Amino acid sequence: MNSRAMLVGFFVCVFCFAPLTNADEIQNEVESLKAQVAKLEQRISQIDAGYRRDIAQINEQQAPQARDKDLARLERSISVLLTEIELLHQDVIQINDDLERMADLKEQVEELRAQAEQWEEKSEEYASLGVRGLGVSQGTKGSSDFHIPDFKLSGFVDGSYDYDLRSTENSFGFDQMEVNVEKVVNEVGSLRADVEWVNDGTGGFDLDVEQGYVTFNPRFINPLNLSFGKFNAPMGFEGVDAPELYQYSKAMVSEYGMPTNLTGAMLSANLFWGFDMSVYLCNGWDQNVDVNTSKTIGGRLGYDFNEWFNTGISVIHGAQSSGGDDKVTVYDWDMTFNPVSWWTVGGQVNYGTSNVSYDSRLSRQQAALSLGRSDIDWSPVSAQIDQNNAVTEDQYTHTFNPISSSAEDLLYTGDTDGEWFGFLIMNHWDYNSWGGVTLRYDYFDDKDYSRLAYWVIENHEIGEHVGRDLGLNSLKRQAFVVAPTFEIGKGMSALVEFRYDVADQKVFSDKDGDLSKTSTGIAYEMIYSF
Repeated sequence: MNSRAMLVGFFVCVFCFAPLTNADEIQNEVESLKAQVAKLEQRISQIDAGYRRDIAQINEQQAPQARDKDLARLERSISVLLTEIELLHQDVIQINDDLERMADLKEQVEELRAQAEQWEEKSEEYASLGVRGLGVSQGTKGSSDFHIPDFKLSGFVDGSYDYDLRSTENSFGFDQMEVNVEKVVNEVGSLRADVEWVNDGTGGFDLDVEQGYVTFNPRFINPLNLSFGKFNAPMGFEGVDAPELYQYSKAMVSEYGMPTNLTGAMLSANLFWGFDMSVYLCNGWDQNVDVNTSKTIGGRLGYDFNEWFNTGISVIHGAQSSGGDDKVTVYDWDMTFNPVSWWTVGGQVNYGTSNVSYDSRLSRQQAALSLGRSDIDWSPVSAQIDQNNAVTEDQYTHTFNPISSSAEDLLYTGDTDGEWFGFLIMNHWDYNSWGGVTLRYDYFDDKDYSRLAYWVIENHEIGEHVGRDLGLNSLKRQAFVVAPTFEIGKGMSALVEFRYDVADQKVFSDKDGDLSKTSTGIAYEMIYSF
């Protein structure tokens, strides 16, 4: 075996079998290799100098003929040696490249070590607070171990400022903070909990669990997944949380045409050729505890084509009130289209029906006033309003200053069928890495005043239930949104929304209480996601 083979074999052994378990060992190996390379280069120089010295001695001592033969033989040996030296030089270059890679590896190890030190500091902080649920455990005195095996933590913080140009109402707001916890249980399933603090609109915050469910998906039922608990309704285009939206406000189909969350059991699966499905049995819309003995059923059939086109059809049906006799049915189609990475198109079509039987104890005169119907002759009444109504007698008296009438006028019982139709179309373009713009149009036709009437009454602080019996057969609204978006930094984004609403009736009030068919709003929002 020649010297080059031995040297190459040595370096192969060094790189392939040397145990590099931490940054100190890597540094030692680097220094050792550098020293060996230096010795190798020194030895080559010595060999070269020795041959040149031998050549000089041959020239001085031997006869010309013998000297020429020895010189020729020596030159051949030198030629072979120079070839060996060139090959060794290439090996040295390769070794230097490996040393550079090892230096990069050392930097990565140092970064990981710094992160580990930060985790240790956090563990001491959490341990001092007595936290145990997130994997904080105390070992020997003065040390702690902070780890979250297989857990994933995420969340966001959302703040905003909004201004209504017609009413001049405006306010800064800390809208929401949410922390999401996920854990995968190997070969069994997973769990998720989304804990949120939401602005209640009165200066305080409501603590709630937006989602909290366990998913069971062992191998023997693959590809089926069984989820049990509270989860976001699997329907519609727009997301539930602020980071999932392309603008500040939600479309009317999201607000009035479908539930946000469902509590129950859901069976889902990825099928074949890009199809997926989900079927669920749950309480009523957004009801963590059911208010009747009936259950709501629904499902979605979806299709995903190469991740640039996704669409789905959803159906949901069930009773929503304590009586259990108000059946609401919704058919919904949604789609997302991403032809290129910087362009997203979203759409949704929503159609629903309802049948409600109720004793609302809401006078027709009272409801008419709430809608600005001064053409109806009404006389406010002094009567008992039970706890099922949204206003009390004192509120009613204060609001309408009743003079005289009869208690019978206050009773409003009946059967009413509701029907609505709505849709949205959204376009979002990212014109560079830090900026984009969203355009959205949405339309909602409340054909029997069964959905948007709640919005009108909520904004005027008047009871519940307004029907076509008042001569108001429908309410149509449109909304136009333009929202420039900005990526400020890693995890931080902002947007400005300009929204213009148009209705076919006067339902928007100004600062003087006068009603109008239009409304304009501006909002600024900042979100940090982690």
